[in-house]
Amino acid sequence: MRKLSKVAALSVVTLSFSVPVGAFAAAPHATAASSSHGCPAGDVCIYPGASWNNNKPSLKYYSYGAHNLKNQFNKHRVYNNQTGGATVQLCTRSNGGGCGALHSPGWYCDENLTPIYSIKLARHVTTTPSAWGVDTTETITQAHVNAIKSRAGAVPKVWGRYVSDCLPSHCGGNMTPGEVTVAKKNGIKIFLLAADLGDDSTAKEGTADGQLAVKDAKANAKAPAGTLIVKDIEDTVSSSYLTAWFTAVKKGGYLPGFYLNATHSDVTAAFCSATKTPGFSSSIIDSYEPEPSGATVGPKGAPSLSKADHFSCGGGVYDIYQYSQAQYIGTNFDQDVANLKTPGLLG
Repeated sequence: MRKLSKVAALSVVTLSFSVPVGAFAAAPHATAASSSHGCPAGDVCIYPGASWNNNKPSLKYYSYGAHNLKNQFNKHRVYNNQTGGATVQLCTRSNGGGCGALHSPGWYCDENLTPIYSIKLARHVTTTPSAWGVDTTETITQAHVNAIKSRAGAVPKVWGRYVSDCLPSHCGGNMTPGEVTVAKKNGIKIFLLAADLGDDSTAKEGTADGQLAVKDAKANAKAPAGTLIVKDIEDTVSSSYLTAWFTAVKKGGYLPGFYLNATHSDVTAAFCSATKTPGFSSSIIDSYEPEPSGATVGPKGAPSLSKADHFSCGGGVYDIYQYSQAQYIGTNFDQDVANLKTPGLLG
């Protein structure tokens, strides 16, 4: 997964104001004392090259909306020093068209701006408070719950488990109904995952995988109709596969969701194309970018669900965010934050 550098957290100032429809609103400004790297608090800044340029940005933007770029070629450092959770997107067309992932305050990267024709600043959108959880390839047992509690200092509120298409040699095998019983005893809600072990390129494969996910959810988890099933997409995917899988799961009486990387251009193109399918935009999204460096183990210090990257086209309901992988924190579980009111959680 793509890694993006982070800078120290900035003090957040919350302001309330109204703006006429269609007008740009000025993002909150601060005095020079609260600027960072020469970029005033409330601004998005672009630097002449792939560095801080001795804290001298060449461009500063402070109003919400799209801003067209002119004569910005090759690598430049782009820095979001806005406040109040305001986001920035890099867009491949003028006037805010073809925008990529949403990036929160504190984000910066050294980006080739040759194909970038505009940037887009937007207010923070408040989301539902999130709960800490995990996802694993290992079985949910009481011993496993106790081990996670010992390591993380808390029992997870949500737990992702593979229910379909999971071979023992690849992802530990599919879950069993007994795991649901253990989870319920510990107050844990489960989100079911369908593994990504095949080719996600054709509608035929999408239909077959979706039907298998429904069959396995019934057999392996005794999951009732309306339960959420999240399709794991680890690499590239086609829009025809996504829509076919979505349709098959929906027809089977279950709630479709997707584990996706919103910063991957091919995945973004496929997902945004699939949103043309009626109902697809309501799919639950388990986003796995960005992955903050130096993540701690347990709920203390876990990021907000609102930090997850979103698709530029606006589709999807971002209720789950995997922010930390096991291999980077020395555990046997990935870490997630999730909305406990997500429809279709099991338990």
